[in-house]
Amino acid sequence: MPTQAEAATGTTLYVNGTSAACTDSGAGSQTAPFCTIQAAATAATAGDTVLITGSVYGAIKNLTIAHSGTAAAPIVFESTGPRYTVGAVDITGSYVEFSGAQIDGNLTSAVTVTGSHVTLDQDFADGAGGATVSVGANVTGLTVERSFLYAAENGPVVQLGTGDSDTVISTDITFVDFDGGNVPAFALNGDSGTDITGNTIMDGCEIGVSVTKSTATSIENNIVGPGVCLSGGEDLSVDTASAATTTESYNLLSTNSGTGTPYAWAGKDYSTQAAFAAATGQGAEDIVQSSVDATTDAIANDSAAEGTANAAAPGELTTDIYGNAWPRSAPDRGAFAIEEFTNSTLYTENTSAQQVGIELDLQGVAWGSAPSLTVNWGDGSADNLGPLVDNVWTDFTNLYDQHMYAQIGTYTVTVTLTDSTQTVTKTATVTTDGSTYVPVTPTRVLDTRNGTGAPEAKIGPNGTIAVNVEPANVVVPVNMGTISAVVMNLTATDETGNGVITAYPDGGALPSASNLNFSANKNIPNLVTVKVGADDKVDLHNGSSASTDLIGDVEGYYVESTTGDYYLPNTPDRVLDTRKGTGGVTGAVAAGATISLSVPDCTSGSGSSKVTATAEAVALNVTAVSPTANGVVTVYPSGTTLPDASNLNYYSGENVPNLVVVGVGSDGEVRFHNGSTGSVQLVADLEGCYSTTLGSAFVPITPYRALDTRDGIGQESVEPSPALPDSQVLWYPQDEAPAQGNEGGSGIAAAVMNVTVTQPTANGVITAYPLPGSMPTASNLNFTTGETVPNLVMVSVGPGFNLSLYNGSKGTTELIADVFGYFS
Repeated sequence: MPTQAEAATGTTLYVNGTSAACTDSGAGSQTAPFCTIQAAATAATAGDTVLITGSVYGAIKNLTIAHSGTAAAPIVFESTGPRYTVGAVDITGSYVEFSGAQIDGNLTSAVTVTGSHVTLDQDFADGAGGATVSVGANVTGLTVERSFLYAAENGPVVQLGTGDSDTVISTDITFVDFDGGNVPAFALNGDSGTDITGNTIMDGCEIGVSVTKSTATSIENNIVGPGVCLSGGEDLSVDTASAATTTESYNLLSTNSGTGTPYAWAGKDYSTQAAFAAATGQGAEDIVQSSVDATTDAIANDSAAEGTANAAAPGELTTDIYGNAWPRSAPDRGAFAIEEFTNSTLYTENTSAQQVGIELDLQGVAWGSAPSLTVNWGDGSADNLGPLVDNVWTDFTNLYDQHMYAQIGTYTVTVTLTDSTQTVTKTATVTTDGSTYVPVTPTRVLDTRNGTGAPEAKIGPNGTIAVNVEPANVVVPVNMGTISAVVMNLTATDETGNGVITAYPDGGALPSASNLNFSANKNIPNLVTVKVGADDKVDLHNGSSASTDLIGDVEGYYVESTTGDYYLPNTPDRVLDTRKGTGGVTGAVAAGATISLSVPDCTSGSGSSKVTATAEAVALNVTAVSPTANGVVTVYPSGTTLPDASNLNYYSGENVPNLVVVGVGSDGEVRFHNGSTGSVQLVADLEGCYSTTLGSAFVPITPYRALDTRDGIGQESVEPSPALPDSQVLWYPQDEAPAQGNEGGSGIAAAVMNVTVTQPTANGVITAYPLPGSMPTASNLNFTTGETVPNLVMVSVGPGFNLSLYNGSKGTTELIADVFGYFS
């Protein structure tokens, strides 16, 4: 790896495909990283370091690295966390260091190297259509170290090209998944100066190392063991042309190779170490035993490999494949240190406001003891990660788990690791800092028609205004806490054409998301939940060539404090339908009339585990149905004065939905006022409730586009696909979800998304619901042919952030989903 001096000669480029701000057309900065590794590879030059964050889901893309560094300033690719995933990697440039990758060769070689002075370090490579690592001819200075290398049937694991020189293959674990084809793990043919040192070679009944027509080869400190097989090749095979200049010793070999033998040397087979050493003068320090199965604990049951390697062997490293220092005065043979646990360290990190990750690093591995790991998160939940696999594929220096806390607090995490001989217990204290909800009396904070909150002027084409969402006229509770996000009903009016409004934190970059789609000469509302800037302001951007006035009514705030309420989502429940008398009101709401609705308590669980709490606020999807005149509906807490605010704007004869988050009066009721000269039927579906004790904290995020069927965002498909008639849209919302823990991705309770329908070919509805799960009778969006309709959706999610967007229509429609936050 490069020294700090070497790395400092270039630029650091960042890659994060899950970032809402990522772009492949930028410079790869930390605030606007590249979306793909390929974009960074195309931009990187000598001395640059590419830092890669996040895994890749769905379609895995191949990577070509064509640029070269220098001896003093290589180009470095490395992970900032867990392994990143790529397809086949083709390195044609020289002086390149590539580490921390999960490389999937699919039907080809995992890595192809034709450039010189290339280092592969701490990678996991899987080849299925050729050599796992395929090296071109006349390549100099290749290093493959501390990596897991797997070959499925077609092998070899590493295939050197003719004329390659000064190659080092050190401290790797290899596996060849084939029986009887005499495919070598490491294959040399016409090469010079190759060091094969300290590897654990599971050759799958094949040949461990094959050396043909090569000079100055060193083979030391390796463990070569096929396991149990009926037929197979030799552990080491060196032809006559290579034998005179090959050095071989300090290897641990097996006689359990079926029809093969431990040694094939200069045309002769040798079944014992003694016979081989006597005939060739090589292998004086070799150990040959009846069974060497590196996939289990057989090595640990025999101490032959412990501390018996040659520390001066060419290519021998000072640490094992996991980064552990060798526990004895001399290295162990093979790639990993064989010892019982001798030390452990527990690390914690807040991976998001409500999510915590823990990492337990162990010095040593408990071979043969079936270790298990339990994590008690301190909130009544625990993960049992055992028994852990006690083989060479288990990295005991990076035992990782994550957990999403539902509520804000300080918790003690207890991590317990047990095996047959001892128990290791570590504790740590973690604190979460999500947000709770504080409803307020709906208050107008923006009206560009009269200069409230912004200049008295329409927002022009591509214009942006900054709105203070906590002006003096909003009455808020004392000691409310720092505002993290605002819930605001936004209405476009007096529009000169069609357009779109995007809300985002003041001071941040304009995201690829939207909140409100408007049309000429129509009043279009939509509820907005958006993270605020440090100055309590929200930016509103008009992404169109039209102009429009904007009205903003604050409904409440999310605050970084426990003073507010948690949100408890539920299966949508129809609590009001004036057409049928549901909710206690039968018949259309008359012009200028107000009706009241009693809302139920928040309820979690059922039967003996049922728990209830008073609902302080509720989320309702409210639909105006069959209005006889144009008008507005205002929803507000009972016991308060009708505010100068609105929630729904509608036109005669049309059905208009909008999500409403409203405080509940002290009598448990909310009110609906029809501000129209005509009557209107009202339907309300309860999406969830807020209480002081039940539910989850909110985590606002910088908005990002998770789905756009028009161009395939979130679909990971070759061709974008619209939502088909009467079916779910094809998408992968888990691709963009926050990282999940080992509890199956169930840490996130609900998502807050703006969902937009556009270009529908027939009338219909969109229904959002968690997967797995049954589709509810309630819907989230109502649309007619050809129109563009947005609505905020607060929907429960299944494991892995899974949810369905169901197109209840006889036609197709394009769908867009922008995520603004989630409930933990």
